[in-house]
Amino acid sequence: MRRMEVDLSPDERRELEHIVKHKRDARMVKRAQALLWLNEGEKITVITHRLQVRRQTVYNWRKMYNARNKEPMRHPRPRSSWAARQQTKSGTGGGGGGDGKQSAPVGICCVADCCATT
Repeated sequence: MRRMEVDLSPDERRELEHIVKHKRDARMVKRAQALLWLNEGEKITVITHRLQVRRQTVYNWRKMYNARNKEPMRHPRPRSSWAARQQTKSGTGGGGGGDGKQSAPVGICCVADCCATT
């Protein structure tokens, strides 16, 4: 079986490892972990089994990673309308000013700010 590898620079690998260790968004963590395992040469069947996702999902993550200039952690599409309504109801919406507008999810780990302890 052909292995589907991903080439990562040391900085890209460090960022993905940071996301796996410190982020709470399960989708983001799964994507980062899959890319790390692909970089290590892990078989696609092993990755899909570990993450409980379809083979096509991992192919899509890899394709998205390469197509977006190696920014794999951006959400591929906006949050569902249900999630957006829940955020608006709870006052945690990203639009600011109470206008009900949602800002686009950032989705990339900012290593400098993410886990800063002061």
